[in-house]
Amino acid sequence: MKSYSILMLFVLMSLSLFAQKNKKKIGPDLNLKVDSLSQRLAETKQHNEKLLQENEMLSSDQEKMKKEVSDLNNELNQLKRKFTEQENELKKIKDEILAKEAAKRAETQTSIQFEATEINFGEVKEGATVSKIYKFKNIGKRRLMIEKVEGSCGCTVAEWPKYPVEPGENAEIKVNFNSLGKRGEQDKVITVTANTEPAQTILRIKGKVVAE
Repeated sequence: MKSYSILMLFVLMSLSLFAQKNKKKIGPDLNLKVDSLSQRLAETKQHNEKLLQENEMLSSDQEKMKKEVSDLNNELNQLKRKFTEQENELKKIKDEILAKEAAKRAETQTSIQFEATEINFGEVKEGATVSKIYKFKNIGKRRLMIEKVEGSCGCTVAEWPKYPVEPGENAEIKVNFNSLGKRGEQDKVITVTANTEPAQTILRIKGKVVAE
């Protein structure tokens, strides 16, 4: 488009110069045509100048956009670096907190040892309540505190010492299983939570409930 405009401009300029040099030799009709061509030449020249200005403005806008994009990329990279730094700092703080908590737990943790973690009560008639004793010993160097003992269902209820068990001492947990409405093979889980590592110990009570 730009090449075509330049070519037209050249042609019109050539015709205009020719007409001006030979104005006396040509007729009035041709003079009118020359004047029309001159006007078109001026309009084309003005149009080309406008196009050049618009092209310069467009180039300037493109350069501005490139700079803005570059600035935004730089800001984004800075934000990414800051985010990474903050994330690393948070991870460091979290690790320090976890380390302190682990050290604190280690200061109060002990070890528990059961004579048996699984007891089979054999076969009972439905409706009977079975009670079994789980004996244990504090084999650690700290006092043993049992926080809670929970059965896997309401039919299994435990009793445990609410006092501290000193290092080297023995104690026991009593588990009561109510067989009412529990026909067939039974396998109930009892979870002991205490200041031990791991914090939970699993006990099991098994047996078979038959019809009365």
